[in-house]
Amino acid sequence: MSRLTLWIRTPKIVFLNWMKNSNEAVLVITHDRDVLSRVDRIIEIRDGKNLYFFKGNYDDYLQGEYVFDD
Repeated sequence: MSRLTLWIRTPKIVFLNWMKNSNEAVLVITHDRDVLSRVDRIIEIRDGKNLYFFKGNYDDYLQGEYVFDD
């Protein structure tokens, strides 16, 4: 791993470790699939106004294996 790659990845690794060990609710807005694969719920905004809540991570969501959460 190059120094640049390590420099870029280090903050993300620290964040992922913090998120994993956190006992608090955390709202994450990201496009990073490493982060999205570690969440347990997804809120999707459609048409800029409708909210849809899903239990599961992004991989589950993409495969259609999510459970709709009222």
